[in-house]
Amino acid sequence: MHSLMIPRAVTLLAGGKSSNDGVLEVTAKAEDEDWGIVQSPFMREKARTTEFTQKIEVSGDKLSYFQTTMVDIYGKVFEHTDQNELIRQ
Repeated sequence: MHSLMIPRAVTLLAGGKSSNDGVLEVTAKAEDEDWGIVQSPFMREKARTTEFTQKIEVSGDKLSYFQTTMVDIYGKVFEHTDQNELIRQ
């Protein structure tokens, strides 16, 4: 489970499963009753977040993530993708 609040009046609770090899994959969708997305009325009408996915991998001293947020802004759908890694030194 992963919770996230985006500083534009969007909050989500994503859920999924982890594996024994250090991988956690979670998703949230706007209409999902369990793993959903809550938005202000303005965001829901003008810049709606429809889906969020995230994959986190932990291996040795490295943690990496890859996440995608699907957004519908004024009727145009696009994906915002972010990825990074942290290495313990």
